[in-house]
Amino acid sequence: MSKGELSDERRLNMAFICDRVVATLAKKNPKYGESWKSHGGFSAFFNTQRKWSRIENLASHHGYDVFKAIDATASEDDGMVETMLDLVGYLLLILDDRVVRDLLTVTLVMKDAVKKHRCDGEHAGPTVCEDPECWVIPR
Repeated sequence: MSKGELSDERRLNMAFICDRVVATLAKKNPKYGESWKSHGGFSAFFNTQRKWSRIENLASHHGYDVFKAIDATASEDDGMVETMLDLVGYLLLILDDRVVRDLLTVTLVMKDAVKKHRCDGEHAGPTVCEDPECWVIPR
């Protein structure tokens, strides 16, 4: 593996985390529905900001060391890990809301530039494209 590549183990761990977030969203959706964006992008922003504030607050008690904060709050229902997973969930909802609008062309904001990536459809099958700039969802 070359420098900077994600190991298979790390990829599996990340996939597990994403699956957990999506399962949590599916569990909460019947109760909360689309309330996360009840006032449009304003609500979506402030729901993510609220979670980030919670993360910042928890980290501040541990010298802003997120690893220490994770360990210290591991047994809490609203500890660092759960709050981080909630934040990822809100971010996924926001991305999903935008990606669903146009599956083949997505504006990607990268540093100071805006770049368009247009999928040629060759990999629109059951697997995810290896191109990190491609946002085509497998069908």
